Amino acid sequence: MKRGILLLLLALVGAGCSQPNQPDIELYLAVHRGDLDQVKRHLYWDSDIDARDPDGRMPLHVAALRGQPVIAKLLLQHGARTEVEDTEGHTPLYTALETGRTQIAELLLKQGARFEPDQMLLAMARAGVADRDTLDFLVRRGADPDFSGPEGWTPLTLALAAQNRKLARFLIDLQADVNKPNSEGVRPLDLALSSGRDDLISLLRRHGAAADANE
Repeated sequence: MKRGILLLLLALVGAGCSQPNQPDIELYLAVHRGDLDQVKRHLYWDSDIDARDPDGRMPLHVAALRGQPVIAKLLLQHGARTEVEDTEGHTPLYTALETGRTQIAELLLKQGARFEPDQMLLAMARAGVADRDTLDFLVRRGADPDFSGPEGWTPLTLALAAQNRKLARFLIDLQADVNKPNSEGVRPLDLALSSGRDDLISLLRRHGAAADANE
């Protein structure tokens, strides 16, 4: 009986001392697939946590892109940097918001990711991101829907210039000023009229937009 217990204890100790096998696939691919076992192997064997994938993204970017919060948290716990940029100059936070992964965006903010809500909202508008969760996330954290960048364009005028009705509608729902002009004095309705898009014109007029100050 005692011998049996001893053998069991030895087996448990041996199991506790075992180490995982080395990974079989690249880290970025493991993150892309959501393969937690392979990711843990990479972390155990000290793989380069900032190794770029063929598209120039780092593992934390891939976790943000694919919506892998558990893996993103593991990467951060093992030293992944929140401010790394891909080849397009985008941080993991930008990638998370661009793809509507607000849970990962929240995680990155808790880890100290640099965040300028107004600038990020403008960046999302420039990119044509019409994800309601992302826009809500930014506005709830202080982004001004009427903020003008250095070039004088607001998120709404950017959306209208791109004829992005979905984005324009979400911004209006978030209280964007339908009469605020850009730096050249062009109002949102002017942009809609010049596009010839009846749906954009109707959307703005329903919310009180005017083409000029006297209208």
